[in-house]
Amino acid sequence: VLVTRPTKDGKPPSIGIDQKGSFLDEARSRFDFSWTGALSSKELAEVEKICQDTIQLGLPVKSYVSPLEAATKISSLRAVFGEKYPDPVRVVAIAPAKIPDILAKPEDEMWKDYSVEFCGGTHLSNTK
Repeated sequence: VLVTRPTKDGKPPSIGIDQKGSFLDEARSRFDFSWTGALSSKELAEVEKICQDTIQLGLPVKSYVSPLEAATKISSLRAVFGEKYPDPVRVVAIAPAKIPDILAKPEDEMWKDYSVEFCGGTHLSNTK
């Protein structure tokens, strides 16, 4: 999501960026996403800075089990489309808002500033 969110000056993210997979273990992580080509050194440095800046915010990481239909209405939802998700589904958000508040106003544009996704994995309690 950090790669796909609007920039600080409000510019929309590039169209066509979607998560394609990921890998995570104790030693490293990998996030696969669609893009038009290889990232330049400058683009990679920008992505790394966005990620590091977000980590330093110490945003809370929360999870909540929601009916699938309600969760799919969240405008900023990130999911690997084509995947089948259970009903109910586990929603994970890296955001100051509580997930029930996000579900109460799923169309609110403010959620696009944060990570909201379907996930079955475990997570830390905050970004630090």
